[in-house]
Amino acid sequence: MRHSLTICFLLITFLCCKAQTADFRTYGGAGLDHAYDLIETENGYFLIGTSASLFNGNTDIYILKLYDDLTVEWSRTIGGPGVDQARAIKQLSSGDLLILSYTSLGEIGSYDTKVYRLDASDGSEMWSATFGTSDWDLTVDMEVIDDKAFLLSKSYGLPGSNGHLLMHVIDESGNLLNEVTVSGLNEMDPMDLAVYQDSLYMSYSVLNEDGSSNLHLDKFDSQLNTIWQTIVNATDLLHYSAGGMDISEYGVGMAASVFSTQTEQSSERFLRFNPITGTLEVEVTELLEGQQYGKALAWYNDVALMLCHTDATYGAGGTGALVEVRYFEGNWFNATVFGGELDEIPEGILKDSQSRVLIWGSTFSYGNGTEEMMLIRLPNNTINNDLEVTVTTYEDALFTDIEEEFFLNQIYINQTGNQLSFDTSEQVALVEIYDLQGKLIASGNISSVFDIARYTAQCVVVKFTIKNSIFSRLVLINP
Repeated sequence: MRHSLTICFLLITFLCCKAQTADFRTYGGAGLDHAYDLIETENGYFLIGTSASLFNGNTDIYILKLYDDLTVEWSRTIGGPGVDQARAIKQLSSGDLLILSYTSLGEIGSYDTKVYRLDASDGSEMWSATFGTSDWDLTVDMEVIDDKAFLLSKSYGLPGSNGHLLMHVIDESGNLLNEVTVSGLNEMDPMDLAVYQDSLYMSYSVLNEDGSSNLHLDKFDSQLNTIWQTIVNATDLLHYSAGGMDISEYGVGMAASVFSTQTEQSSERFLRFNPITGTLEVEVTELLEGQQYGKALAWYNDVALMLCHTDATYGAGGTGALVEVRYFEGNWFNATVFGGELDEIPEGILKDSQSRVLIWGSTFSYGNGTEEMMLIRLPNNTINNDLEVTVTTYEDALFTDIEEEFFLNQIYINQTGNQLSFDTSEQVALVEIYDLQGKLIASGNISSVFDIARYTAQCVVVKFTIKNSIFSRLVLINP
């Protein structure tokens, strides 16, 4: 089911030019759905994330194959009765897909890294493999070089570890080729992997004794031999949080956050490194009101598009956290902000083969669910144009029957004499009672008490409007 509308949306572009249309899509069910990664393929995209819309108390991997117009070709979920969290998707030279996730039902430890290989034509599973230690292993990112997959995790498997880096290398059949541990005395937080000219780049932060943290960027060859390591040292009790990277001829661009333990202020920071030498060439902080977090980055020719999560006030729109794209070319010269009345959470950004910019994550403001997958596509030449926004909601049939069963099981029917009422913890916007010929008998809200003395039918149809969806139940009237 798909709904489309053009809305008044908090969208501010600090340039006054001819407006184009940004395509804002939501996908999922009535539960919590969050997109973590997206790749472009020959005739569209693959979008992957995590879903709680199966209402089994846990989470599952949720993958969608999208046509170029962002409509859904197919979708499926993967997972068991525990927690399954998707983190990355890549395509092999054969066209098959590799899915990176972690699971609470692993074969090795409390949480394990789990990789799936899927047929790209329909998402059917070809094999899965599990890796990890006897403790927690929380996977972060994956890259592929010559059909070898590099899997980055934060692991707690070493004695006394507060968290270290663990890298697994597997072949296209899921066989383990190499395992490398990067550890130290203090906690380490991995963030991102990127590939450029068959070399692997890894960003992460390391906690210092005084509570600050340094930013690290390491470069490896395809055998995981270290080529160089660059450290950006923290000063004045600053806490660096590494963000996503993109690498091109213009450099290793990185989005990061800097948190001051003195002012309790978080600011977005753009960094550019030389991909050959590792030299830090540019480091710029944008100081705005509120909290800002650099999440990901994409090069648009020589312009860096930095994706940020911010609660800064722009003078309009909602009160939640927003999605912000900032443009840098020698200095900050533009920003585009998306947001509704609630929170929007960005995860990634890329420029596709047609020079369109895509942003993904999740939205609490739009769609049919509590939290839905969010995908925003900006037209090409975006950095020189103002934008309008069209929002389209896709309600996945994978979840429809499950949603109806779940919600109806949460509604309790009470009949006392000639009075009929309903009780539920769900947010029911409207209650309507129909006879079996489809005639509306009465309507009200979930707190209404309905007088059924005048009802001649032995049963009625009660429709409940919940989260923009209508669920029906046949109710018997006791004489």
